[in-house]
Amino acid sequence: MAVTEIWLVRHGESTANVAAARAHAAGADVIEVDHRDADVPLSPLGEEQSRALGAELAERGVDDVPVVLWVSPYRRAQQTISIALEAGGLTEPPRRVDERLRDRELGVLDRLTRSGSANLHPDEEQRRQWLGKYYHRPAGGESWVDVMLRLRTLFADVDRIQDADRLVIAAHDAVVMLAMAVCLDLDEPELMAFAEDHTVANASLTRLRRDTLGGPWTLEEFSGTGHLDEDPDAAVTNTKAGRTTPVSEPIPVTPNLLRGWALPEVGGSKYGRGQVLVVGGAAKTPGAAMLSATAALRVGGGRLTLAVAESVALHVAVALPESGVQPLPEDDGGHVAVGAIQGLADDLGSADAVLVGPGLDEPDGSRDLVAGLASAVGDETVVVLDAFALGVAADLVDELAPLRGRLVMTPNSGEAERLLGRDSSDDHTDAAEIAERYGAVVSLGGVVAAPDGRSWAKGTGAGGLGTSGSGDVLSGAITGLLARGADVAQATVWATQVHAAAGDRLAVQVGPMGYLASELLGEIPRVLVEFGA
Repeated sequence: MAVTEIWLVRHGESTANVAAARAHAAGADVIEVDHRDADVPLSPLGEEQSRALGAELAERGVDDVPVVLWVSPYRRAQQTISIALEAGGLTEPPRRVDERLRDRELGVLDRLTRSGSANLHPDEEQRRQWLGKYYHRPAGGESWVDVMLRLRTLFADVDRIQDADRLVIAAHDAVVMLAMAVCLDLDEPELMAFAEDHTVANASLTRLRRDTLGGPWTLEEFSGTGHLDEDPDAAVTNTKAGRTTPVSEPIPVTPNLLRGWALPEVGGSKYGRGQVLVVGGAAKTPGAAMLSATAALRVGGGRLTLAVAESVALHVAVALPESGVQPLPEDDGGHVAVGAIQGLADDLGSADAVLVGPGLDEPDGSRDLVAGLASAVGDETVVVLDAFALGVAADLVDELAPLRGRLVMTPNSGEAERLLGRDSSDDHTDAAEIAERYGAVVSLGGVVAAPDGRSWAKGTGAGGLGTSGSGDVLSGAITGLLARGADVAQATVWATQVHAAAGDRLAVQVGPMGYLASELLGEIPRVLVEFGA
């Protein structure tokens, strides 16, 4: 008898996982936890995930053959397997607690977010970028190679097991990923390519198999979470393009969350507060671009330029004297014409944040604008797509790819359906899928989703916001905050909440319905003060 199967279990969601998600969402440097890493317990959701895992282990007949159990000494891993065995009605096999299965040690980077690592230990961050995750060993911590070395000694012991066919290991995401790498003999490029597209979900199951003692291992399942999908009380997971990504409920946005996620300090000049370019405004719809442009100023954006159809450019310049105006060529119908982007090279190249879409009303000219953005804007320019620009973006995924990580999209439900190529489901699911597909932060119906899986839900707002021009105000507010230096997620979350809170103020003053989008503009600075900006 020899071990021919290894079942690797990652622990359920822990209280530290929850704290880390909140810290990342708030842009904090430090993850606030109440325990040292070895003593971190499961969250209530993690306990429920463990029960769902236990039912799955029982259904799969984990104990149909002789089994041994090896477990990390860390509390969350111990809890996960104990709850799972009890929930599945399984007899506990011989348990061995092995310190080689502990989580990866992070040393000086322990309890820090990525931004915290960069801000508090910039030298370590530079070393990480130079060496890569595989070899980077933070001071007092371990590299992936270090973890693999201790796992190699552990797997040497596996071949000495003579009284079991199956080994169950309960440990951590790094242990699961690197144990698989050791068994499959993956080198650095192979492992990093795999890790780029795969994550180890909480309470997931990974299975390896070999035919004989000493034979090669094969991967039969990686990060399986079907048991969580079937349990309404356990976390949901999405699988897209070979990637398994845990999806949790959106974090509610509150004034306290925003105060703890402070916007960057503004500069003393208009250039110090960022340069904004709004591109839109066909001959019949210049008002949409003007609403967006004014909103960008109301949130503190600096130098503003409006690019609108040439027949209305003079009128816009008079109506909005705070803005420079760039006339765009138009066709006989007053639509912004194909080739208009050629006259915007200087403005696009110098802008800190560019908004395209408000007031555009024809597909050919809009498609030409959106398709040329990535090659025309600066290397660090952030782009926001709204309105008609989103209607053509579904056909321009490749052209927009260079903007991944510095792109914001603000679709309504109809535009979301076009971007997805299917009927809408719920705002959270749709926003998350669009975010992943385009590498964009997405604001959809009060939910904000980032491509890394984070999401937020606005904590206020009512039906009165569903009025003409309201979306133009939102996209302009996002653009202004981006120009001020906020990152894409922060700007979108802040603007979405400020936009909603401005609507609440007008609902009291005017009524729950009937206030105008232009009236939102005057409330924005007051709401920002209330939120501590």
